[in-house]
Amino acid sequence: MKFSDEQALVRLPEQLSTVAAAPVVLSALLQQKINLSFFCADHHAPSHVGFCLAREDLPRCRAVLETLLPVGGQQPDIADSVGTLIIFPHQGKLAVLGRLLGVFGRCRLPLLSLCSSLSGLAVNTDFSLLESAAAAVQEGFVLPDNHAPFRPVSEECPNDGSLPMSLTSPVETVASYWEPMIRIYGITRVAGLSATSVDFSETELEPLGEALQAVASGQGRFDMVIIQRLANRRFRLVLFDRDGVSGSVLPLSARTDRGSCELLTLHGPHFQDRYGVAHAAVSSLHNHGVLVRAVGCTGSSIYLVVPAQTGDMAARALTDIFIVPKV
Repeated sequence: MKFSDEQALVRLPEQLSTVAAAPVVLSALLQQKINLSFFCADHHAPSHVGFCLAREDLPRCRAVLETLLPVGGQQPDIADSVGTLIIFPHQGKLAVLGRLLGVFGRCRLPLLSLCSSLSGLAVNTDFSLLESAAAAVQEGFVLPDNHAPFRPVSEECPNDGSLPMSLTSPVETVASYWEPMIRIYGITRVAGLSATSVDFSETELEPLGEALQAVASGQGRFDMVIIQRLANRRFRLVLFDRDGVSGSVLPLSARTDRGSCELLTLHGPHFQDRYGVAHAAVSSLHNHGVLVRAVGCTGSSIYLVVPAQTGDMAARALTDIFIVPKV
């Protein structure tokens, strides 16, 4: 488990969240060299798009969005003190996801959004409550004895006074760079997925977590999951799994079976520190006429959901902008 630094969370208004508008927003943020440490999008009408960025970048982000919104139009919903708590590994187990949601529901911790990556579940909450969230999570999960600190700890070098302070003070290095071609470890494609969405209220968070833990007697699996906050203190969970069984047994009445789709995953070094990664992936598919149904970018992973039978075309489009290693 680990924490992020303090961030801002932006939820775009509907007019900037559509399949056509999202690449425009990402392009405008790229021009300002604004890095997004977390990005998720669900383009099942109406679309919902949210992302996290460094707090110091929030004024420039606001200015960018103001240029894209019509006068008097709906404004973005912004939380200016947010932290990301990441637990890993999830191993694609619904029981892990369900237990995490159950903890947040039982302890009444604010869940602002959630997205899965290759190994972790990244959940956004109030920055001031990260320590409380970690304590609650540890009641449901066992951490190893040698677990690293939740936040990076800088250690000063011993100094007897003979060395200048510049050589003994801790130094924090943050990568921030850009390349015209982005290096990745490869592209994985999974076909035959089913998509299920469930709308629920804050009071249903704990029962939903219990239901997820009970799927297939605790052996239920998922390939990707995102949760975003809607209006009126409601939420939407979108679950992608290989046979649709996990989603189909969820007990809530506000369930929508969205049909089949394909998932493409990309992993690369320093994705979370490199501005423009989400833009590169989304705009590449958009420019090649591939419909993007959902996106999840967190950590070093990008997850892209496209309609069934379009995975090959999507993979070819991505190789125009991403460098895939040759074996």
